[in-house]
Amino acid sequence: MGMSENFSGWLCRLVRQFSADFDCERTSIYVRDQDGRFVTLVAQGLAGMTIDVKPGEGLAGKCLDSGEPLISNEAAYDTRSLCRLRDHYTGFVTRSLLVVPVKNQRGKVVALVQLVNKTTGPFDEEDIKRLQAAVRQLADLGKRVRQPVRNVWREGSADATQT
Repeated sequence: MGMSENFSGWLCRLVRQFSADFDCERTSIYVRDQDGRFVTLVAQGLAGMTIDVKPGEGLAGKCLDSGEPLISNEAAYDTRSLCRLRDHYTGFVTRSLLVVPVKNQRGKVVALVQLVNKTTGPFDEEDIKRLQAAVRQLADLGKRVRQPVRNVWREGSADATQT
């Protein structure tokens, strides 16, 4: 698995909490892998799938490049988003996205947190501020993850069952 069960369980609980706190359907956390790509460490609803983010591609890749949060409340029609392609393969329908970079103490992006499909209206600036405050606890995430990175979200496990 590349990390302890306690750490994996903590990550799975964290994404469930983010989804509940931000009233969204799914949360994903991306970290840098041994090849320098950003890949999903945890991705709700995508058991066994690891998605990589290339700099500049899709909303997450643009967030990675800029180091700034990005929102799309019409993701299926947003030219910055890759959700139509990914939704085609997964059968999921992405309506809205919020991506926030996680930075270490030196200001380097070490992870990304992506919220998908807010259920109580559009994502807004207040959501960005709240998520930026929440992800500060992840600043050392890159140091805590052993390589190779594998998606730890396991829908069938007691730790990761969606609520």
